[in-house]
Amino acid sequence: MRVLSIDAPGGREGGYVLWTPDRLIDSAPIRFDPKHSEAEDYRVLARLLDQTTPTLVILEKPYLWRIAQYIGGLQMAAALKQIPWYMLSASVAKKTVLGKGNASKAEVYAWAASYHLFRDYVERPNGWKPTQHEADSLAYLVAWRRLEDEVIPAILHLR
Repeated sequence: MRVLSIDAPGGREGGYVLWTPDRLIDSAPIRFDPKHSEAEDYRVLARLLDQTTPTLVILEKPYLWRIAQYIGGLQMAAALKQIPWYMLSASVAKKTVLGKGNASKAEVYAWAASYHLFRDYVERPNGWKPTQHEADSLAYLVAWRRLEDEVIPAILHLR
């Protein structure tokens, strides 16, 4: 299993983390060049799926019109490649990993920067720090893992 968790670009920048059950493989910002067309932005996202070869994509539920189009583009690209996706809201991710759905960006960042997956597994130059978008992507990933392990099986058991 290779899970790609994406914080959708809300303008010119987003971020992602790529995880396998053994470790976090990669994290990086997603940047769009303002000199290029919107069509090129979609190609950047499609190439990300090609380059990372995920078996599952985790996306945030859109709450702003600025990210909705990119999330839709990612869903379509994933569907064309037969890659399932899972969506959760930012507030659910924050509630799941930090215990409060209204946690600030600074609180999410502080949590992610100290979280063992970033600290222990991503090989980075000394002094490297994740971007806010990478931190948000990690929150979506960890929330998905916890929900998959705890909540979703309990809900299915009740049916």
